Amino acid sequence: MRFTFKISGLAFMTAMLLLASLHWQVGIARADSPLTSTDFHEAYANVAKVSEARKNGLTKNVAAFLASEKTALAEKAAAVHAIYAGAGAWEERDLASQYVKLAYGKALSSLGTKTLRPDEVFVVGYLKAMDHYLAPDTAWLAAAQDAMPDSLTAALIYALAQSQGQPDSSLYGWCAIERVLNDSSLKKDMRQDAIYRIKNYMMLYQNGECKDELALLLEQSVALTIEGPAVLIHGKSGTVDPEDAAVKPYVQDGVTRVPLRFVASAFGAKVDYDAKKREVAVAYAGERLIFGEGGDGGGLLRVLNGRTFVPLRTIAEALGKQVYYDQGLIILSSGIRLNPQDGHDRALAEQVRKLLGDLAAKAVQH
Repeated sequence: MRFTFKISGLAFMTAMLLLASLHWQVGIARADSPLTSTDFHEAYANVAKVSEARKNGLTKNVAAFLASEKTALAEKAAAVHAIYAGAGAWEERDLASQYVKLAYGKALSSLGTKTLRPDEVFVVGYLKAMDHYLAPDTAWLAAAQDAMPDSLTAALIYALAQSQGQPDSSLYGWCAIERVLNDSSLKKDMRQDAIYRIKNYMMLYQNGECKDELALLLEQSVALTIEGPAVLIHGKSGTVDPEDAAVKPYVQDGVTRVPLRFVASAFGAKVDYDAKKREVAVAYAGERLIFGEGGDGGGLLRVLNGRTFVPLRTIAEALGKQVYYDQGLIILSSGIRLNPQDGHDRALAEQVRKLLGDLAAKAVQH
């Protein structure tokens, strides 16, 4: 049986335009980025200095506007984004240094997050992030958010910067924006149109349900400390070595060493020990690494009480894992990067430390 369908020329053109529009929008999500493509500055087009920033870039007048304590934080954010949006092609820049010279007559290296007001730290941090948007430095933005914990503007811009390198992850990207927008403790110090523009763009990166940050981190990580044998392996409690509670990471000559077999096995790697050669072979993701006197490990292997240890960062790099290390807390993650200098990340890591402490206390009681 044969069916014939008729479609008007107008309907056909409409359908083609719709498909083209959808294709263009998807292309934006993959070709552009959270920092460069959220055009929220257009919500402030009626602010003279924001328009000037879009048209003329970083001028002395725009720098004074950004440095003024009287300028609202969201207007500062809009002006910063407008500077780069109006510059044409996106590329690496050094406007943070130029701004500091214009605003303060100093070199950027002479300033620190403790020497400026929180809003000034925010401006410098946003400029630094936009200057190198492919791999943004978020330290100053993190410091600004720590100093202005009730600001929606500071939180949203910081979330965009965090999301730049991992826009599709369950921790950053859309989920970071969703957490900010759902935080009732934040003061709505940004225009609603600007919020909508950020929200609508970032929804292009929506990728499944957003999970609780701690649960997501634990799910993708192995956590342990140099203080004891308690560990968390993808959220489940355990010990470094069930046969010997004395086995735990240690620090020697400034190098943190971890039990090789435990770390490798926790991520599903196969470990073989050759007693004659005093070498350990680790097979993971199609690769084979040898740790010992003459292997790829470069003599990094150490044997202590019958257990083999290697430098923390050596095994992390071999397995392709992210490392968080702060005051004896070790978190190895399959994709989540935590920064010890970032207040948000540090608070998240401290929750993991507490869980490990609780596990250690329970072990002592039993």
